[in-house]
Amino acid sequence: MSEIEVATGASAVISKANDRGVLFILKEGERVRLPAGYRRAALDVEVQRFEMPGRRVRAFAVWCREPALDEPFISFTESLLREWLDGRQIGDAFAGCYARFRRLFEGSTNGDVPRLAGLIGELIFLNDLLEASPRAVRTWFGTKKERHDFRAGAVAVEVKTTLRADTTRKLVRISAIDQMEPPEGGTLYLHAIQLERNPSGSIRLLKLVQAIERRLASEDQELFRVALGELPSDEGPAFSQLSRTTYEVREGFPRLTASRLRSGILDPGIANVTYEIDLGNAASFAVDDTTAILGLSRAGGHP
Repeated sequence: MSEIEVATGASAVISKANDRGVLFILKEGERVRLPAGYRRAALDVEVQRFEMPGRRVRAFAVWCREPALDEPFISFTESLLREWLDGRQIGDAFAGCYARFRRLFEGSTNGDVPRLAGLIGELIFLNDLLEASPRAVRTWFGTKKERHDFRAGAVAVEVKTTLRADTTRKLVRISAIDQMEPPEGGTLYLHAIQLERNPSGSIRLLKLVQAIERRLASEDQELFRVALGELPSDEGPAFSQLSRTTYEVREGFPRLTASRLRSGILDPGIANVTYEIDLGNAASFAVDDTTAILGLSRAGGHP
């Protein structure tokens, strides 16, 4: 178990199973009231003795069991730390924080939050694109299984959205061997958006959908709904935007493509390839966000 001291008597930890957690060190003989109704698939607590580097401690441990919820777990533990440092008994502090953050953890399934964030990221880009080109909804493929999220002629844009779960590296997941290949004879841009789950954030899925629909001509609204697919009936979680960067994917950009394989194709039996790009190594490829937007607009013949 690795640890980072975050406050006197508390440590941020990662278990051998790669679960994020926080340990609140207890005094010898200190009694803790375990809150009722806390145990969920996403969140877990326990009072145990732990082997830490150079010491053995008894602690109240809070664990996030779903990697997809690492980002809201960070916000949860920040709130929990504040209450504990203000003098509340840790069991009581946990119960109070859990009541406020309950909707973030109950009923979650692994992968739902990143998938929702991915759709929101594409809609953020589309909303900006429509300012420059009112008919550009036709360049967005949405839920259709295409190589790139946006395509007009020989210009394509792939949008990758991440949540604030790893603050030291900017990693984006590439889901196919040809996803970082530009259109033949054309140009590919990677637009990276980082969001943070925030109950008071201004970014919500249905709010974005409504904003986009107001921009569309009546004949484009049906195209948008088809590309959008089925939406949840409720308002959904809120997000804040942390950063946005556009990269031109050209020679030297860190990527894995079929052209870099000796045979030029995947071996028989390899059904798919996924990998991660550390965008910290791609800073020299960054361009102004308007470069991709204007490229799509002009290639599609839209004003």
